[in-house]
Amino acid sequence: MIIMNRNIDRMIKMSIAFVAAMLIAMLLKVPYSFTAGLYGLMFLDTTRKNFVIGGYKKIVGTFLGLVLAIVIFLIFGYDLWVFLLCCALYIPLTFLFKVQPAIIATLVAISQIQGNQNLYFAINSLYLMLIGLIVALLLSLYMPKDKKILEKISSMDSHMNNLVQKIANNDIVLFNQIMGELNALESTIKIELDNAYSQELENQLKYVEMRREQIWVLKRIQTILNGAADSVEKEVIQDLLKEFDGNIAFDNYAKHLDDKLQELIEIYKSTDLPQNHEEFEERAQLYYALMEIDKFLNIKLVFHQTVGFLKS
Repeated sequence: MIIMNRNIDRMIKMSIAFVAAMLIAMLLKVPYSFTAGLYGLMFLDTTRKNFVIGGYKKIVGTFLGLVLAIVIFLIFGYDLWVFLLCCALYIPLTFLFKVQPAIIATLVAISQIQGNQNLYFAINSLYLMLIGLIVALLLSLYMPKDKKILEKISSMDSHMNNLVQKIANNDIVLFNQIMGELNALESTIKIELDNAYSQELENQLKYVEMRREQIWVLKRIQTILNGAADSVEKEVIQDLLKEFDGNIAFDNYAKHLDDKLQELIEIYKSTDLPQNHEEFEERAQLYYALMEIDKFLNIKLVFHQTVGFLKS
């Protein structure tokens, strides 16, 4: 839904940018007013950060093209082949200086200089660019916000909780859906950060990254337990995972669960040694599962130590 809202917002802004910039140029009686609309579209971007970074490149690209055109037209005149030469030189230069977004509007501006055979239209293009830039700047002051990020994070935690319980109960576990949720959440938070930085958003991004790291560990735990034969030791580990139910959330439940895990590890170490090679491999595999569970919990504990808690 938020993606659709962002697309609608961008579509509306593009329409407003073109029409408003063109109308302003017409009111100011600047020739080729429609080009102001092109500049308005050129400067619009998806986030405020992209607007600033991209805007700088587009301004540099525009000046690069106009300066090149002035030099070439002064030396060779305004014949068609001179215009084509200018375009042929300008396009590679934009790639060299990484200012390609300015190509279309600048080529239009260069064609206006050549068509009128008057270098004044280079200055005219700067007026048009300024109008488009100001309109795009004003439109970029508003960016749609996703106010349900915490709600989505909570939903992701709930989904993760269900995955842990499926592993504990030997059910089929698929990670595609939660990985999709993680990717979408990460993308959304990064967009919000690009529009308006805040420490809370930064913490939310770190939280999602922490959960992603845990998912990779969870995949290994599932693989180990799926490959292990049924035994008392395996059942004990699965019982421990069942205690995770309802404890995967913003709060630091990992400390309590880690205490239980450490007790289990100590019990595991004190049991009788394996009697044969097969039992040794089985015990080693299950011990590895315990180490992965320890890693799973430690990832959350480190998050609380370094970041703290999310504001719910």
